[in-house]
Amino acid sequence: MKLSPQALWIAIFAFGAGGLTVGCGEGGKPKGVEDYIRRFEGDDYLLRLDAVQKLGQFKDPVSAPYLIKGLADSDPLIRAGAAQALGAIGDPLAVDALLAVVGDANENVRRDAIIALGNFDQPRTRAAVLSALKDPSSYPRYAACRSLGKFKEARAVDQLLEILRMDPSSYVRTAAAQALGEIGSQRAFPGLLQSLRDVASYVRSAAAQALGKLGDPAAGPALRRSLQDPNAWVRSDAAGALYRLGNKEGLPVLISNLSSPQQDDKSTVRGHADTVLRQISGITVGFEANAPAAERAAAAGRWEKWTQESGGRAAVPSK
Repeated sequence: MKLSPQALWIAIFAFGAGGLTVGCGEGGKPKGVEDYIRRFEGDDYLLRLDAVQKLGQFKDPVSAPYLIKGLADSDPLIRAGAAQALGAIGDPLAVDALLAVVGDANENVRRDAIIALGNFDQPRTRAAVLSALKDPSSYPRYAACRSLGKFKEARAVDQLLEILRMDPSSYVRTAAAQALGEIGSQRAFPGLLQSLRDVASYVRSAAAQALGKLGDPAAGPALRRSLQDPNAWVRSDAAGALYRLGNKEGLPVLISNLSSPQQDDKSTVRGHADTVLRQISGITVGFEANAPAAERAAAAGRWEKWTQESGGRAAVPSK
């Protein structure tokens, strides 16, 4: 099936946003894995894109052989979707085929294959993901950082630190900082500390989170300075990291960010502050970032009560 450029971009957007709404086509509305396998094996391009995503959602190993075959498809969207689905299914039979497409000509296919390999912790998958840190495209490097963090691969620390210092992509640097936090090596401490001054706010946020996970109190002074960062997300993550180090002076920053009026970020500043509070406390107070102002204020008051009455320790009832 040949699509016009406009139709192709509609397909790509719908596929990435959570699936396609399409007509029933031959055989009526699909009801299970077998129906989606038939669609994936068919000739209708849009239906195939929808089917490959649905097969990943079903996570049924019965579809793995068809998806493995899909990794050799002529279309990169189909190959990338098959890699995503195989990663979600987690069938070890897919490992050889996924390793083969780590060298695919398309950077998106390589990215999705590397992310998928993060679900198969084997010596050969670790080796392949480590090698992908040197991919010329930022997408596979980003994916490699993610999977290495999932593996907690200590051999990657030096390369990840180099990426954190030198990679031109802020998203790759962010993923490197996150991976270093997951790995937990103290060798990452100086590099993460330096990254609190990165030009990209995402990197600064990830570095703050990672320093909280490392648990070294020596990060305290730098994290306290980050409470004054111009970016609200960074301030929230610095506050959360300080809390993990036993320092509660960032809690007022989190309470303040719950009522952020920033329109360009919509509800994300408020929602992120609530996420950090839930992570460090292990509780919830029923805060909804998109709720009416009065409801948000009431929930923020419950968070403030927790910080004041219990010193940021004891739980409070959920709404």
